[in-house]
Amino acid sequence: MTALRARQKCLCALSLRLNSPPMREAYIQRGNKAFESHLERRTAQDAAGFLLPHLRPGMRVLDVGSGPGTITLGLAEHVAPGMVTGIDLQPKQVERARELARERGLANVRFEVGDATALPFDAGAFDAALAHMVFMHLPEPARALGEMRRALSSDGVVGLRDADLATTVRHPSSPLWERFLELRRWAHERQGSDGSIARRHREVLREAGFGRSETRATTMGSGSNDAAERRAPWLLSQLAGFGPAAIADGRADQATVDAIAADITAWARHPDAVFFTVVCETVGWVRA
Repeated sequence: MTALRARQKCLCALSLRLNSPPMREAYIQRGNKAFESHLERRTAQDAAGFLLPHLRPGMRVLDVGSGPGTITLGLAEHVAPGMVTGIDLQPKQVERARELARERGLANVRFEVGDATALPFDAGAFDAALAHMVFMHLPEPARALGEMRRALSSDGVVGLRDADLATTVRHPSSPLWERFLELRRWAHERQGSDGSIARRHREVLREAGFGRSETRATTMGSGSNDAAERRAPWLLSQLAGFGPAAIADGRADQATVDAIAADITAWARHPDAVFFTVVCETVGWVRA
């Protein structure tokens, strides 16, 4: 049994159970250990490389939705001796981030439980801020951006990075893959978020009072046997988050969710497998 098939079996057995609690008006992936394990693989270079040229040593940086903190730790190394603060709504993620910071011996980083729409910081407390794959999950992105602008200095800069989920392409496709996309859209609607907000970064920044912004579009994904084998567990981890909610809500049954998981696993072994999603990376400045 390949590692991918073993992972799929584990996800189906442990994460897609009918007795999993429904997720109502909450972050889709809250408490999803399979998903969170992937988050720990992120780095500042990969996830915030578009913002790093705008950061310099000594800057005070805020990482909104910092999760397990691997991106935040990279930011702290980049701006040392400047202080970097990561906030996340999930206490367990904050605990994990603090643990990783201790392991790496970084003294210029701290992590707090906090809400992006009600930041517990004084006005002008930071020189820069980052929100990586956060706004696509927020029910109130404009309110969050207003809070980020308030917390930034007059010369402050913000970086937003989100996938535009409406652009997701998988080849070869299948009816079960289309069902996956349909359920993912439903999950975002249920939590009140816009999975395609990436294309509106500049719009929401302007409405929040930022003076200038620039967006560049890149792609996440590729086509090769190895790439598909790496991508499938990530897709399965997403399904492990919204699958139980769809079952509990009557949008799907266990057999359908299991079939979707099997379809993703089979796709990863297809000799022509390709996957990509457009990702928007936006830099905004408080001052015009």
